[in-house]
Amino acid sequence: MGEFITSTLGALRGIDPAQGTLRTTLRVYLDEGGSAARTAARLHTHRNTVLHRIARAEALLGYPVAEHRLAVSLALELLHHLGDRALRNASQACV
Repeated sequence: MGEFITSTLGALRGIDPAQGTLRTTLRVYLDEGGSAARTAARLHTHRNTVLHRIARAEALLGYPVAEHRLAVSLALELLHHLGDRALRNASQACV
């Protein structure tokens, strides 16, 4: 599982709280079918903030999320449900 998370999320798998915010935004964005407006409503933030976070997440991923939507969504859901333990395991898999 750690290898899947590592290979799918790359630099977006970090423990940094800012990356956690990007992952949460991206997870909700995918859950909302790619709607920035619905994502913004769920996260109580502005649509432009969502778009900025998605762009930053894609920069860390190294590819547009639409290219690997299912894999990214699955990796984000795993992290959401497993929490920091999965992040630590994924980080150790890179060493």
